[in-house]
This record gives sequence, C-alpha cells and structure tokens, in this order.
Amino acid sequence: MKIIPVACLEDNYAYLIVDESTKSAAAVDPVEPEKVLAAAAEVGVRIDCVLTTHHHWDHAGGNEKMAQSVPGIKVYGGSLDNVKGCTDQVENGTELSLGKDIEILCLHTPCHTKGHISYYVTSKEEEDPAVFTGDTLFIAGCGRFFEGTAEQMYQSLCVTLGSLPKPTQVYCGHEYTVKNLKFILTVEPDNEKVKQKLEWAQKQREANQPTIPSTIGEEFETNTFMRVDLPEIQAKFGAKSPVEALREVRKTKDNWKGTFGVVGVTLNGWEDEPANWLKPSCRPGMTSLGGANGPNSTAAGLLALPFFFPGLASVTPAFAPPSSSPALVTAGF
Repeated sequence: MKIIPVACLEDNYAYLIVDESTKSAAAVDPVEPEKVLAAAAEVGVRIDCVLTTHHHWDHAGGNEKMAQSVPGIKVYGGSLDNVKGCTDQVENGTELSLGKDIEILCLHTPCHTKGHISYYVTSKEEEDPAVFTGDTLFIAGCGRFFEGTAEQMYQSLCVTLGSLPKPTQVYCGHEYTVKNLKFILTVEPDNEKVKQKLEWAQKQREANQPTIPSTIGEEFETNTFMRVDLPEIQAKFGAKSPVEALREVRKTKDNWKGTFGVVGVTLNGWEDEPANWLKPSCRPGMTSLGGANGPNSTAAGLLALPFFFPGLASVTPAFAPPSSSPALVTAGF
C-alpha cells in the first residue's frame, strides 16, 4: 500500500491510496482533480474510485469533474450527507476493496457534518493501517461541531477512531498542525510531547513539508480533544464528564483569539483556519464560507468587505460567523 498526499487549495489535502500490485488507486477528497490525476499519472496508477469524507465543497467539489475525466468511476460518500457527484452511498461498516491487497472500512464519524465518513484502510501486506479522517480528526485538533453535538464528536473521536490500533496512520483533510499545537499548549503547557511535536511541525512547514501523517497513538498523547477522558483535563475545564470537557475545549478553541493577518481584521476563533473564510462559491460572483469549517452561507446581514488575495480574483467576500460558532468579526480599520 502506498499513500500519496496531494496538496490542494490553500491548505487542503487530497490523497491517492495505491494498491501497488495492481496499480489501482482510490482518490480521497480530490477537490482539484487536475492535480490528483497528474499525481496518479506520475506514478503510473489508474484511479478506480473516489472516497469522499463529507459534503463540504473543499472536499466534494471536485467529484463531478473527476467523474467527467474518468468515465464510469465510482464516487463514494456517506448516506446521510448530500455529497456532490456521489454514485454509491456508504454506511457505517460498509466494506470496500481496492485492487488485490487493500480493504477499506467505512466509519461513520458524525458531528462536523451529520454524514461524515472516515475511511480505515488495511493491506494484506504487513503494513501499518491508515485512516482518512477528513475534518473529524485533525492532527492535534478536531472539526467544528457544525451539524452535530459534543456527544457525537466524543463518540467519533474517542470511541470510533480511538479504538483503532495505536500505530494507525492518521491522514486528515487540512494542514492545521502548527496552529493546533499552539492552541494545545495553552491548555496543556507542561505537555512535553506537544512541545516536541510543535518544534518538529514548525521545522516541517519551514521546509515546505507536510506534517501528516500522525498516528492514533500520537493523538492520544498530544491532542487534548482526544484526551478528555483524563481527570486532569476535565479538572482544567471544571467538567464532570469527558463529553462536557470536550464541549468546553471546543468552545475555548472557537473563542481562541488570533490575528487574521490582513488589513487589521481579527477573527476570534478563526485564526487557526483562515483559508476557509475566502473560497470561491459554486455560484458565480459569490464567495463561500463553506469548506472545512464553515457552511455555505449568503444570509442577510453579512458584512461585505473588499479584499484581494493571492490566487483569487479581486472579489468582495461576504463575512459572517456561522450561527453555530460564537466567533466574532472585528474590523480594525
């Protein structure tokens, strides 16, 4: 089994999962099909299917173009998500095969979206398994609770994903590791594992290298969202249960203040994931708060600000915090 990350958009990862004996591949969240197809051609594999983690456009937005480029390709997505271009819906426990040696188990990991699927991948060869977690589990973080509850996220993170073998490699949907670890240090300032991993992650990013994969074992050591069973974590938040602690950690992260980095705008709670505020909508002339951490929204009362960002045309994006988040927008000019 070979796994090839493909950097997409501002900070997304798509992936190729390759069965080396047959040169068959699965594409995970190929939001930019041209890049994913080019990566496949470079290593001489054919893409047989698409595995979609959830319906947000920066994960599912390339499905239809992928289907046009590879006629007859199967596009998998969760039955409870409205996944664009989906041809085959999957449920928790659905089993898929890739080539001769690779088995894929679909795991329902809801909360970020109600139908979010993580894909647990094993090989007949004696290799460590891998899991593709989309926007449920990030390295040292987790997705926002857009369509679910703390109870669901606890089940998804600590029970479903947490029950996987500790060496399981974690391939998440975004490159958020450095800022996630900086937040974790505000919660666990004495966690030496976090300090070490942050130093390593910063060096990786300075060298323009990815910080994926992590492992389930590492996440239990460095990811507070997966450590809420520990009495000391619950005590920090005055919580009486793991679920209550998880709810409070997420609330704290949502309100974690940082500077957006352009024209004096401070996005409380959004500093760690700024790229998701400015991405093209599927509708011409609009921008979207959709993506990893924001539902598509053009509701009344949005604050329109003129911006120009590298890689985007000059646009007038609409800003509004999702109703499920307490984030605030403060213009500093």
